[in-house]
Amino acid sequence: MHRLSIVLLLISFSACKESHPDHSTLKHSNYYKLAGKTMGTYYKVTHDAPSNEIQSSIDSLLLAINQSVSTYIETSVISKINSPGNKVEQVSVLYNGKYIKQQRISMPADIHFFQNFEKAQQIWRQTDGYFDPTVMPLVNYWGFGYTPKAAVSRADSSRINQILTTIGLEQIQIESNSDDMTILKPTSLELDFSAIAKGYAVDQIVKLLTAKGAQNSFVDIGGEVSAVGINPSGKPWRIGLNKPVPEAALNEISEIVSLTNKSMASSGNYRNFHTIGNRKYGHQINPKTGYPEENELLGVSIITNKCMEADAVATACMIMGLEKAMTYVEERLHLEGCFFTSNEKGDIIHTATKGFEELIESH
Repeated sequence: MHRLSIVLLLISFSACKESHPDHSTLKHSNYYKLAGKTMGTYYKVTHDAPSNEIQSSIDSLLLAINQSVSTYIETSVISKINSPGNKVEQVSVLYNGKYIKQQRISMPADIHFFQNFEKAQQIWRQTDGYFDPTVMPLVNYWGFGYTPKAAVSRADSSRINQILTTIGLEQIQIESNSDDMTILKPTSLELDFSAIAKGYAVDQIVKLLTAKGAQNSFVDIGGEVSAVGINPSGKPWRIGLNKPVPEAALNEISEIVSLTNKSMASSGNYRNFHTIGNRKYGHQINPKTGYPEENELLGVSIITNKCMEADAVATACMIMGLEKAMTYVEERLHLEGCFFTSNEKGDIIHTATKGFEELIESH
């Protein structure tokens, strides 16, 4: 059977938004293309699974994941943990030499929530807290969270310092078995998986496709991607990295990466920011300082085996800055990274690990 030769070139950087595609199913020879909306963005899937029920299965899976980890859904598991209401057990727990009031929350076990929490906890430890999913109150304070979006014209340092006392994944404990889940946390502590959940959803769709018989697939949720096998032309999947500047068009490509049997996620501040006067501040909040991070990095792309890890590490690297981020990635053989900065002339330059550089197509 003849395969229609196509080039799948997808804009990456998670801060960059494409227009939402229509919900549709297309068949190209023995490859299928699916598209829809999820997590405030789009999803696109290309696969060669023989099943005719892939679309509905993907949509059902994404609905379940959102119901577990979306802070924009009041009835989601994470929202119930963040704001459990009055019907919750109040206890006193010894923490850093002081007894503090905490909430003990009991609820049915939820596999999607718990897997996000476990991986977030692992990345939090490995990055020395640069990736911290308890940063939600700070994200809200700076106008990038689920509360009304509003720029902060004058930062209240005392308020920020107070919020910082609630930040830190070490302050929450979660135990889960096959039936029940128990959460122990300070009342003001909130979780936010927005920097890991899209990557998790990508991995789960890949798992679903493989179970349905797919040998080759490409999954993209808002720029977080996973490439399995080869594309319809029999070559590695090609992903375009958007030029990391605010004025760049969505189809303006900085680099093209060839990917197979790997995942890639990207992070950047150049699309999601607030402007006060002549100053811009982005949505990457440093959990150590409480302020939007300002360093030389314009964007980061991370390649590894699972999109979930790539998603979280890309966020952490943006906050670390170039030197720490490069060291972190190079010390871990399963990671590859590309870091975008600009020189004194305003030219965009990239610094990449050897493995990442080998995957960049020459111009």
